[in-house]
Amino acid sequence: MAWFKSVLLSSFLALSFCLFSKNIGNAATPKVHIVQKKVIIVGAGLSGLAAAEHLRHSGLTDFVLLEGMERVGGRLRPAKVGNLTIELGANWVHGISDNPIWKLVQRFSVECRLSSFDDVDFLGPGVQSARKTDIRERFRFLDETCEEGVKERRRSRQECQGDFSLRVALRMAGWIPKTAVDSALEYYNYDFEYARP
Repeated sequence: MAWFKSVLLSSFLALSFCLFSKNIGNAATPKVHIVQKKVIIVGAGLSGLAAAEHLRHSGLTDFVLLEGMERVGGRLRPAKVGNLTIELGANWVHGISDNPIWKLVQRFSVECRLSSFDDVDFLGPGVQSARKTDIRERFRFLDETCEEGVKERRRSRQECQGDFSLRVALRMAGWIPKTAVDSALEYYNYDFEYARP
């Protein structure tokens, strides 16, 4: 257990150095003081804040929450569009049964609308001729191809043959965008769903 505390303390010191190193070279050197805690939570995004709240409700208060930005919230941040305030970052609650995020939405009376992709319209050059039934059929094919691609990735990793991106898996499973609608569907299903900020 002593080695674990030593590793935690070393990690905390290294992290502290990284956090304060941007001030190196300034006239005023920041004061660093060492704090020993049982738990270190790195990042004050939604997961970090939820972890801190869970620990506090469990009676554990000997923790520190570290954040590299000058604000909390991670990817969540407000932005003004006209005279409206919108949230950038998380925009959907995926699933409402047994979802702690949905419970927070209800607890704080956050205004929501259910998403339905049955009535999606595609606009743009070359899209006027696309019928909704054709779009749904391509979307269904993309979903099936994506499932096959994920299985292929899993098999490849289990056989120690390496890993590859979901987009490569889609191509290997037979999905090749042929139209603007196909490209939009791939963007939604791949880039939008799995993108990193």
